[in-house]
This record gives sequence, C-alpha cells and structure tokens, in this order.
Amino acid sequence: MADAQRSHRRCGRTVLAVAALLLVGAVGSTEAGLTAPACLARKLTAWGKLRECQARENAKARRAGPSEVATCRRAFAARLGRVWERKTDDGSVHDKDNRYTWSPTVGAPDGTVFTEFLATLNTAMGGDGMGARGCFADDCTWRLPTIEELVGIVDAGVSGCDDVGSPCIDQTVFGPTIASGYWTTTISSFPEAMLGVNFFDGTVIFETKDLGYYGRAVRSGL
Repeated sequence: MADAQRSHRRCGRTVLAVAALLLVGAVGSTEAGLTAPACLARKLTAWGKLRECQARENAKARRAGPSEVATCRRAFAARLGRVWERKTDDGSVHDKDNRYTWSPTVGAPDGTVFTEFLATLNTAMGGDGMGARGCFADDCTWRLPTIEELVGIVDAGVSGCDDVGSPCIDQTVFGPTIASGYWTTTISSFPEAMLGVNFFDGTVIFETKDLGYYGRAVRSGL
C-alpha cells in the first residue's frame, strides 16, 4: 500500500487504483494525506475556480449567449484527479464478472449498476465484506465514469490487447478486467443506449440500457 499512500499524499492528482480490501492502517494513512494543508488548499482553489467559471457561464446564459457550464465541471474534475476502483476475482461487489443493467427501460438511471453496484459502495457495508465500517475506502461518492474518463484508462500498449479474452488495460494496476463493454454516464444519440468502452480493443461503443454490461467505479481524487 506504500505506493497508494504516496499517490494520495500528492492530493490524488494521479490516477490511483484503489485496492478492493484496504487495511485499517492504510486507510488511516490515506485520510491523513487527504487532510494535509496543501491538499485542502488545492481543493479550495479548485472549488473557487469552479464557482468563478459557473458564474461566468451563467452570466452568458442570462444574456442569451452561448453557455458552456459543463466545461466548468470537466475542468474541476481534471484539477482534482481521479481514484479508480480496483477489480477483483473473489465474488465480492468488486468481482470482474459482475454484470449490471443501466436501466430496465429507456428512463432514469435505475438499473442494477446503480441500485446494486454503486449503492453497495456508497453505503455503510462498504461493499468489501468487512461489515458496517463506512463506505468503500471510507468514501461515499463513488460513481460511474464519463466516456472521457473511461477512455483515459485504456492502454493499447499492453500485451495481448485486441486479442480474444485479453483486455486493453493494465491489469496489474486496475485489477482483472473483462475484455468487453463497461458502462459510463455519457448519453448516446439514441435514447435507449449509453456510450461505453469495449476493453477488448478500447473502442467507444453503444450499449443498450437494459442489457448486462460491466461497471468500474471512480471518484474525485480529493
């Protein structure tokens, strides 16, 4: 866990794959790193820039001009960095073989990727078999990635990428991964489908909401 702790002390500015089972001591070290004055200062700065950006874009909207509030949120997320769930092969909520729906209908995000997967990570059980000790890795803000975020962890240079059964991702970092489609929160041009990433070859795909695909959680690095 030493490398993970060093990454956290850098305020989560780098991509970090969180182990599915964190030791209590390691969690304590992680929390200490996240509350360091330098990290808090960066977080406050990022929040300030987000509010300034939103105010500027909202003013444009009031003048009936083009407004890009979404760009403010993307810039904010980029400043904070991201922490990724590390998949396992142990039958837990993190297991690589777990499949989920995005929505049973064309409607709201109410499929099992939300009601089972994310709900487990973001509740008191933590989703790791350790009992009621807080959310997974002591954080309750786990979510599905955007298409840009998920594409960002594709690694076409790993051995076996684009071969049958071998995913285009560094499994030594992100854990065992199925060479198939993973959900995102990015809406496609078709109401019945979402955009996803096929880790067989790293391409962006359309995934019908009521079908079973895979999920990997992410959160802000601060």
